[in-house]
Amino acid sequence: AVLQEPVTFEDVAVHFSAEEWRGLAGWQKGLYKEMMMENYQLIASLAGWAGPKPEVVQKLERGEEPHL
Repeated sequence: AVLQEPVTFEDVAVHFSAEEWRGLAGWQKGLYKEMMMENYQLIASLAGWAGPKPEVVQKLERGEEPHL
């Protein structure tokens, strides 16, 4: 049997540069925000994550643009 490391939020997170973020349509930004929050909530619940929230999630919760 192959041992696998648990999946982390960073394993599934997608990051955009400021330029890439500006190039997205409004609906794409909305979909990104929705999916990133869902991914975080799912992984946090499965892993019992008690650590600090990833920076991108904190930005989304504050209503900030999540680009790097």
